[in-house]
Amino acid sequence: MSAESPAPESPLTSGAGSGSVLVVDDEVSLRLVAERSMRRAGFRCKSAENGRAALDLIDGGFDCDVVITDLRMPVMDGYDLCMDLLNRPEPPAMIVLTGVLEAAAQADLEQRGVVRFFFKPVSYREVASVVAEAVAARQASG
Repeated sequence: MSAESPAPESPLTSGAGSGSVLVVDDEVSLRLVAERSMRRAGFRCKSAENGRAALDLIDGGFDCDVVITDLRMPVMDGYDLCMDLLNRPEPPAMIVLTGVLEAAAQADLEQRGVVRFFFKPVSYREVASVVAEAVAARQASG
């Protein structure tokens, strides 16, 4: 897990950087790229290597606006992470980044409130744009 990073100014997304993001992926290189991209877009960011570690961060007090998660991970997968968080009173916005099409899981999670599915490889500019929209919507409602 990484420490929370400051949110520097960024040209990637205009006015995006007011929120916090938790990146969850068991692949270290992909997690680092996603985390770095979200920081460059101006978001405060932490990361976790699986769903259990993500829940530990959130339950430990990290108030994130958006969770970006992979689906297939050891210990606790992204599907179970989404189910846990989406059943909470004020869930963060959920975005899934996955390398494998799992149509049934995708349909179920979208019906339950996952904001967006992205299939790897992704454009992190596009992900940052969706994150910015999700942060704005969450902050406007809360």
